[in-house]
Amino acid sequence: MSVPRSADAIMAWMYADEDAAGGASAGEHAGGNGSASQGGSTGQGGSTDAGESAGEGTASGWPDIPGDTAFTIKVPEADPLVRAGFPAHVTVLYPFVHESRIDAATDRELTGLFAGHDAFTLTFDAFRRYPGVLCLDPWPHDPVTALTKDLTRRWPEAVPYRGIFGAGLAPHLTVANSEGPATQDAAYDALQAELEPRLPLSRRVRAVHLIVWDGARWRDRAAYRLRDRRRPPQGPPLTDSGGAADCARPRSCPRR
Repeated sequence: MSVPRSADAIMAWMYADEDAAGGASAGEHAGGNGSASQGGSTGQGGSTDAGESAGEGTASGWPDIPGDTAFTIKVPEADPLVRAGFPAHVTVLYPFVHESRIDAATDRELTGLFAGHDAFTLTFDAFRRYPGVLCLDPWPHDPVTALTKDLTRRWPEAVPYRGIFGAGLAPHLTVANSEGPATQDAAYDALQAELEPRLPLSRRVRAVHLIVWDGARWRDRAAYRLRDRRRPPQGPPLTDSGGAADCARPRSCPRR
């Protein structure tokens, strides 16, 4: 997942839907501001948005410590569209358990869990906005949310986004998060017009990557294969030394 650059913007983004439903205001959750006025980490050097503000501690709302982990889907096809300073990806679960808890038995259990899910294709064909954030909507959502639910059912202590955002966030791929809610319309209208001709994009998802925060950046630890009925059975979990990766539905699909 990608987050705005400050705790205020994070809360404004997260609680936008809650406000519409009559919930608490973004200002209440964000300390009464709701603007992206505070500086934050932009997640350089192959980091993913799950840890975009990692290392900033509570100042940015992400109290990450070395050894924190997350699961993410890399979407390199969308890298040329992203302006947020980290690779294109869709977060499955942030955070997972501390790396020190991932032993051989846990690794085997994760291998089996992911192998129980079919590989799937995500299509990116429409933009979506939250306060301060322009993203693509990965369609369909169900395969991603099914993975999240299975992981949190087995490891209930792995609360999505540390519970900051209630039940969590819908799957998304952040394109830009440099604007505040007050300035986003003009900037993101122009960016969306520039990028829209490059859509749709599709990504065949055959693996989910486990990444770990080492205190300076997010790095890949392993990749777990999904069951791909188009391919013969494969070997053990993939390992990946490359950078960690960080939304659209087919135009024929009904709008939500």
